[in-house]
Amino acid sequence: MKIDFPRASAFDGKIKKYSCEAKLTVGGMYELPIAYESQLDDKNQHIVSVGGIRRADLFALQAGMIEGIRKSRAEKSNVTKPAEAPPIPKLSEQRIPSAAPTGASIEIDIKNEIDLKDGTYLAKEHGGQGRYAFITHSHGSFEGGDIAEAVCTDGFLATNLPDKFGRIKEVLKPTDFVLTKCDEAR
Repeated sequence: MKIDFPRASAFDGKIKKYSCEAKLTVGGMYELPIAYESQLDDKNQHIVSVGGIRRADLFALQAGMIEGIRKSRAEKSNVTKPAEAPPIPKLSEQRIPSAAPTGASIEIDIKNEIDLKDGTYLAKEHGGQGRYAFITHSHGSFEGGDIAEAVCTDGFLATNLPDKFGRIKEVLKPTDFVLTKCDEAR
């Protein structure tokens, strides 16, 4: 993980507290704007608290970390002992579990969804970070209105999707994140 473009957005001189913003980059491919506060204690040490990370962001953060670890291991094995490097499991074979037992809830833009021409659709996260929800409109779900709430439990980077999601790979960028098991929030 890397923090880019940190900047102070406010300062309270009475309590020595900065409110700050930055961009969190994970695995060199997923970016998330974060907000954090830094306050000096009595020993002039910084105490930092981070906010602005939603449960749904954890899917992409986890995928970015897995991809970053995989790349790091591949680089190390190529430099040290390429012939003896242990096999690295493919991210596409790994299931990324839910951030919470009941799944993560995100708002999706169903007005501008992408029709995959097989009864399924990709709806981009409303105001989000390049994540898409893989949905259907069966049994009247995700009907009416422009924005809907989806509860999603699995996800992958588009480049690492299993073969059965081949159509998605054709329409998205490899670095887009797809939540593959989504239901309408009730």
